[in-house]
Amino acid sequence: MDVRDSAGRWDALGSRDSSSRNAAMELIHQEVMKRIENIGPIPDPQSSSPSVMDDSLSSDLNSLLAHVLMLSKRCPYEDVREKCICLLQRVQVCIILIIELIVKIILNICSTIPYALHILCVF
Repeated sequence: MDVRDSAGRWDALGSRDSSSRNAAMELIHQEVMKRIENIGPIPDPQSSSPSVMDDSLSSDLNSLLAHVLMLSKRCPYEDVREKCICLLQRVQVCIILIIELIVKIILNICSTIPYALHILCVF
């Protein structure tokens, strides 16, 4: 079975053949990580202009992650459930790193602009 197309990728997770499931999970893993990277380039902490996130990319990622979460709970194959859990944990770490970077950028901006923190709190 060709697991390269979107439908085939998900269908292969139901295969009795563990190598088909592994290949499908690898493609899903790559797709999730690619979508996280495509949300926007990780901004330079020294830069004062944050990147703008594309809502369609975020929505696609959310749909993909919702599907992975469902599989982590309901898939009849333990190997798929475990890999889905690992993928979700990796995404969680990536999101934490992105949030930490955003906080650093905000703190950098606040330290260079007088009353910037006050302005941010007002809005």
